[in-house]
Amino acid sequence: MKIKYSFFLVLLFSLLTKSTFAGGGCTWTTTASATSLGWNNAASWTRSGTCTGFWPFSSSLGSGDVVNINNSVTITGNVTVPNNATLNLNAGTFTVNGNVDLQNGSTFLSAIGTTMNVNGNFNNSNNSTGVTVNGSINVSGNLTSGSGSTITSPTGTGAFTVGGSISGAGTVFGSTADCPNTATPCLTSDLFTLPIALLTLSADCN
Repeated sequence: MKIKYSFFLVLLFSLLTKSTFAGGGCTWTTTASATSLGWNNAASWTRSGTCTGFWPFSSSLGSGDVVNINNSVTITGNVTVPNNATLNLNAGTFTVNGNVDLQNGSTFLSAIGTTMNVNGNFNNSNNSTGVTVNGSINVSGNLTSGSGSTITSPTGTGAFTVGGSISGAGTVFGSTADCPNTATPCLTSDLFTLPIALLTLSADCN
């Protein structure tokens, strides 16, 4: 009787451990087919872990979920990385035909040699400090860096090019200014490019 009771306790603890301490979310990873098949094709992704939703097909990314982009891929739509979720751009070019929103508590990493083209706006929310850019980020719209947010480049290889405005009290590569002289690499924005006009032209005959 004692043996059966002990076995029952061990089995119950094992079930509770598996259900309570199992992986905190689902991991989505692009396949080699992603480049040709596109973002919304099931064959473009593999998944593992505890998957409760059907992202990226019919539900948003969940808390604890991880996305690994290992191949060049394009998404037509917005990308939102919620609290406690992670987006890793490990290889290739990631094109977003929409906006990017990194919410407070999210994690974003672009590796050296990668490129992210955002044909919309890029927002790093207030107090979002998990953003690491070691590749190139090209934003055609505006960049908003919320109060207390940071975007860092530990390797010194990160670059941000912004076609619109740069606003907010957060820092990008240690500065809130546009292309500061003290920051390497610098943050650039077409909005702040000064116009150059040809006033005079002279030449000597030689």
